[in-house]
Order: sequence, then structure tokens, then C-alpha cells
Amino acid sequence: MDPESHIWAWPQPIPLQLDALASRRFGPHLRHLRVSELLVDLEVPVESIRSYWDAFYRANRGPQSLLHESPFAAWTAERLEEGSQVLDFGCGTGRDSMYFASLGHLVTGFDCSAEAIEIARREATTRGHPAHFEVLDLADLEIARTKVELSVAEDVPTSCYARFLLHATGNVERNNLLEISASVLGQGGLLFLEFRTVDDARTMHAYGEKHFRNYLRPDLVREEIVEHGGKVLSCEENRGLAPFEGEDPVICRLVATWRGPA
Repeated sequence: MDPESHIWAWPQPIPLQLDALASRRFGPHLRHLRVSELLVDLEVPVESIRSYWDAFYRANRGPQSLLHESPFAAWTAERLEEGSQVLDFGCGTGRDSMYFASLGHLVTGFDCSAEAIEIARREATTRGHPAHFEVLDLADLEIARTKVELSVAEDVPTSCYARFLLHATGNVERNNLLEISASVLGQGGLLFLEFRTVDDARTMHAYGEKHFRNYLRPDLVREEIVEHGGKVLSCEENRGLAPFEGEDPVICRLVATWRGPA
């Protein structure tokens, strides 16, 4: 990795000299950098994250209310069981949730932004899609887990889906999402993740460089899934997976399961 990287925190970039910071924190013999570990002392307050995304959705209602699904949603749909349930974490204004619902899936979309959920509910009513939407704070594990478990339908195959959530929130929320996925998917089902990696940090971005982003290393996320008892089925890191308005970010697309031995 380039020894000088940028890990963006709310509301503006914080330049980190990773070699120097890692040496101070872990000692001079560190061989492997884990970027998110370096961010432990840079956690952004939950209220700041929620306020940031509320303000973002108020200011970007048009671009976020796209009429078509994301490439990741289309890719995921090909791998879902017919008539299954999809729990969409970090659903934003609900375009992927509504797409899954239009295919006959039972869908609940969750987001920390009440502003985004209000827009999603209105759009779903307007378009006639039966997707359901709930405000969910992943920073509070027990409340979030209870809320999600109450949304799970009995005797329906369930999958968890999170597009662009992991890099748009903090380390606590990421850990809690994996805890909840382990609970919900313990009897089967898949976890679909798509997120920006550290190699995307120097890419020019459609929403500029003050947009909240917590770039992640795919190997770290894989390790965390295994630590939570899961098994990674596939993991791809590349450009060309999520092009948007001239931007071609470096993305990791990952599928995991909690079915069978990890």
C-alpha cells in the first residue's frame, strides 16, 4: 500500500501517514497494515453520521431517487431464491429495495437516516412497490438486532444485502451488521456486500472528496466475517462494478454465508 493514504472521515478528509502512525501504535516491526484498526481512535460520533446523511438526502433527493436499480442489485437478484426475503441495510431512498420488491421478493429496507426513509416510503407508495422501510441505528446492537429479527418472516428464505453501507459508516456499525447477519442467517441465506476499498481513496469521486467514506481492505472484512462464524463464498475487487456519472470506483463485491461449518 502507498505509505501516504487518505481515509475520509466526517465531514472532511484526514490525511494519515500510515507507516508512522502504525509504527507508533503497533511497534516498528508491523508487517501488515489493517486500515480500519488505525481508525479506532478516529471514530465519528453516531449523531454526526446520522446528521450528515440526513443533510445529504435533503440536498440530493433527485440523484438518489433513480428509477433503475444499481448494477449490484441486478447481480444479486440473479442469485436470490425465488420469492425470498431481502433485508436491505443502508437502503438510502430505496431504489434497490423497490427493485427487489418488483421481482416478487419480500423486502424491508433499513437506514439510519430518517430523511432517506421518508423519501423511500413516499417513492414506494408512488410506484406501487410493496417494500417496507424502517429507520435503523446499527450503532445500538441490541435494539437493532431486535428490530431486524422482528422483520424476518418465518419459513421464507432470507438474505441480507448492503450496497455501499460499509464504507459509509463506522467500525462499530460494521461489526454490528455482521453480528445481526450471523443471527438472521444462521439457518441459511446469503450476505451480499459491496463497498469501496482503500485502493479507491485516490479516485476522483462524483460527490467530491468531503463525502463521508471509510475505505476498507477486503481482507479485513473477510477476516471479520470468519470471526463472526461466517464463510466467504466469493470476493472480487475491481473497477467496472459500479460506474456512476463518469466515476469508476474500486469496489469489493463479497458474498458470505452462515450455513454449515465456517
